[in-house]
Amino acid sequence: MNPILSIIVPVYNVEKYIVKCISSIVNQCEFDKTELVIVNDGTKDKSIELVKPIIEGRSNVILINQENAGLSEARNKGLRTANGEYIWFVDSDDAIASNAISILLHRFETHSDCYGINLLWENEDDGKKTEVGMWNESESLSSGIEFMQNKNHLTPVQRYVVKRDILILNNLFFYPKILHEDLEYVPRLLYYVANVDVVGCPLYYYLRRTSGSITARISDRNLNGLCQGVYSVARFTDNCVCDEARVAYHEKLYEMFQHFIHKYSEYLNEKEDWSILKQNLADLNSVLKNIKGSLPLKDRMHINCFLKFPFVYVKYRKLRIA
Repeated sequence: MNPILSIIVPVYNVEKYIVKCISSIVNQCEFDKTELVIVNDGTKDKSIELVKPIIEGRSNVILINQENAGLSEARNKGLRTANGEYIWFVDSDDAIASNAISILLHRFETHSDCYGINLLWENEDDGKKTEVGMWNESESLSSGIEFMQNKNHLTPVQRYVVKRDILILNNLFFYPKILHEDLEYVPRLLYYVANVDVVGCPLYYYLRRTSGSITARISDRNLNGLCQGVYSVARFTDNCVCDEARVAYHEKLYEMFQHFIHKYSEYLNEKEDWSILKQNLADLNSVLKNIKGSLPLKDRMHINCFLKFPFVYVKYRKLRIA
């Protein structure tokens, strides 16, 4: 009999955190109902050596070894291997609550397409946990598109436990070599979800690392990754999204554009480098011209200002956060 829940954990150079992560899962695994899929993405440290004693003798744990291909491909490998009815992606420097699996197995009785998970940020320095973007359980069972329109803090992807069939049948794999892959993946995911059932209590502890995390730093690669996410969602909107849902995705694209501008403004306060905007200007303009007709007047005014005076617009945003 296949498990009900598969938890997928990609592993790469996380020896400092991996024991806590894997232990938080296997200590509560129900053998006949839960499966753990660990994908060793060519880690160069002792992460897997530390994991092996924890998973030894556990028939519900699958360990996959592959050459380093990046987080997206490691998640994809885990998804293709997993057997569970539901999929939960967990990052190897994070942990799950001690009662997370039992709560989810009980909630699965509602047979929803997707379960929204509340999380706590855990500070690496002092272990302090902080609520962020908490979703109200009473607002459950909206469609994925409605959920995207009405909720903040839609990412990371760890906030969703989704039926595997939905992911496989709709080819919902992560695109390789894109930073901030969650920003473009979650809008694609929610399009195919008929309902989202929110679990009110926090089940996930998201580590806020003081160093080492790619997404914790603002860099050229980081900013270009944000732009790639915009272009990916724009292509998905043009090619896959029905007319009735297109406005919602245009609004999401505008939100992603503004997130890029905010991060770029922060970057400029550290380094006066306009090359990233120059490289992406034509593609950003194309996306904005395509979506602005669907947006409220205030948002259209922002887009028009950027289209006419992009560098002045970004300089203004830079001054506002300086």
